Amino acid sequence: MKTRIYLINILVALFFSLSLFAQKTDISTLINKANTGDISAQIKIALCYYKGEGVTQDYSEAVKWFKKAAEKGNVDAQYILGVCYYNGRGVERNYALAVKWFSKAAEMNYSDALYNLGLCYYNGQGVDQDYYEAVKWFKRASVKNNTTAQYSLGVCYSKGLGVNMNYFEAVIYFKMAAENGHIAAQYNLGWCYYNGLGVSQDFNEAVKWYKSAADKGDAVSQYNLGKCYFLGNGVDKDYSKAVYWTKMAAEQGLEVAQKTLQKL
Repeated sequence: MKTRIYLINILVALFFSLSLFAQKTDISTLINKANTGDISAQIKIALCYYKGEGVTQDYSEAVKWFKKAAEKGNVDAQYILGVCYYNGRGVERNYALAVKWFSKAAEMNYSDALYNLGLCYYNGQGVDQDYYEAVKWFKRASVKNNTTAQYSLGVCYSKGLGVNMNYFEAVIYFKMAAENGHIAAQYNLGWCYYNGLGVSQDFNEAVKWYKSAADKGDAVSQYNLGKCYFLGNGVDKDYSKAVYWTKMAAEQGLEVAQKTLQKL
């Protein structure tokens, strides 16, 4: 089962809108507006510096403008500033300051900030490690349909971190995330069905979710799917498909797949 939990980094939607914006906006005009205290302009010029759109990429300059907007209460800037401090991009890495800015954005129910704050508690970064607090923030983000939070709650329930170990609950959260396309959740859900953890053992469902993740390039799912075809679990036995999926996993460097391929 996959149990790695990771940071949600940045706003794709903001960068998409920036690329459209930068095509038709004079950067010097934008900087002048930002210098007058225009929050929208500050966010846009920060994103320009962050991505190198219309200016030389400069993370430090991006952070300067994000901070100006964040201090005025802009929730997008607060979240991104937290990401910058977490990753040490444009500033020296400082988990305590990452927590500060994630917390401010979380106060506004900003989904990714809710999740990232939970991650900080999960890892003990900038705060004392506290799985109970982590679960609390993951649940708040999950309610807002944050798929990474849903996956992370599944991990917490499967490992008994911050909650009593409960595979039934783990499956509920893995399924939420899996149905929204989360690859690791799809693999874990397949694993649960294959092994009868939190659900009745069902090889057909296992194959369905392994296939979903395998099609997205997940090496372990590809290997397990190959195993299902070799054994005839959830599918008709098919040696050629077993070899195909095992080879796909092996080509990604999965050692167990490489060793298995030599024996097929």
